[in-house]
Amino acid sequence: MERIFNWEQWRIIAISTVSPLFGYLTPTKGFIYALVVMFAFNIWAGMRADGVAIVRCKNFSFRKFKNALCEFLLYLFIVETIFVIMKNCGDENAAVIVVKSLTYVFMYVYLQNAFRNLIIAYPRNLALRIIYHVIRLEFTRALPSHLQPIIDRLEKEFGDDPDKNNKKKGETKMSKVVILDGGHGVDCAGKRSPIWGDGSQLFEWEFNRDIVRRIAAMLKAEGIKFEILVPEDNDVSLPERCRRANVIHADCGNNAVLFSVHGNAGGGTGWECYTSVGQTKADAIATVLCEEAEKEFAPDGWKMRFDYIDGDPDKESQFYILKHTVCPAVLSENFFMDTEKDCRFMMSDAGRERIAKVHYNTIKRIL
Repeated sequence: MERIFNWEQWRIIAISTVSPLFGYLTPTKGFIYALVVMFAFNIWAGMRADGVAIVRCKNFSFRKFKNALCEFLLYLFIVETIFVIMKNCGDENAAVIVVKSLTYVFMYVYLQNAFRNLIIAYPRNLALRIIYHVIRLEFTRALPSHLQPIIDRLEKEFGDDPDKNNKKKGETKMSKVVILDGGHGVDCAGKRSPIWGDGSQLFEWEFNRDIVRRIAAMLKAEGIKFEILVPEDNDVSLPERCRRANVIHADCGNNAVLFSVHGNAGGGTGWECYTSVGQTKADAIATVLCEEAEKEFAPDGWKMRFDYIDGDPDKESQFYILKHTVCPAVLSENFFMDTEKDCRFMMSDAGRERIAKVHYNTIKRIL
């Protein structure tokens, strides 16, 4: 089939069509460029908050991008429509002032959202929080005074301060949210027991998730708020787990605590738990967890693998999930899957119920 137009003809048609429009809208081109830059910055910050790999676009959400693009096009449509109407009414100078004011408001919204996302992506970066507050202060000071009420209303409606606990006047402190993390996944290499004489074998991902489900059921029965960090069976990367946990922590007013459930290996026996290195808020939680574990397991002769070098029973480690989450986080190693006695206990329904009960009792005590 013969083409109606070749590429060069299409190019000429496009230029002939668009050029007059751009010429007509020339007074607003600076505002359009500013919005394009803010849009691109906002998209990049959102991708960082969502843990998107920039090169491979892993975890990229086309739905979110489509919504952001529609929002951007709506901004452009509003700006250009107002300009065209006012210009045709003979008020071009006033139209430029109005469009300028609207552009400032839209840019302010983009900046707010972008830096909120960057703070979620890099929660330990103090400089980002300082820049965020400086931009808010200086940007609002640079705005015309008649726009200040609009900015004030935006902040009241959207609560744009990530350092606040998302509380309104008269509200009580938000309830603590328990984040339950079942380590590893079905596609994680290794992480399983030997095949025992009767043909049975334990897979750590299944054990971890079953313990998490049991804890969740106990918490639900008591009306305690919780989030299962990895509802999927497949393995989820540690950066993505930490990103999810940090988002939950921020959304609940910086009032979350994380329990990461694991099965141990290495030929030992017994129970132990870990916190990050140094004195942290997680130490007190881990101490309660150790007390509950000792109360539950020690009478049966199970070894309590405690470490009192720093004055408390938990061990310390640079485990990624402990080091890169903002909320207090404790990782429990619930017996050894490569020691048959331990593994039999881990595979039994009674053993799993008791392990879940230890975590549940701990949560009840710390709330």
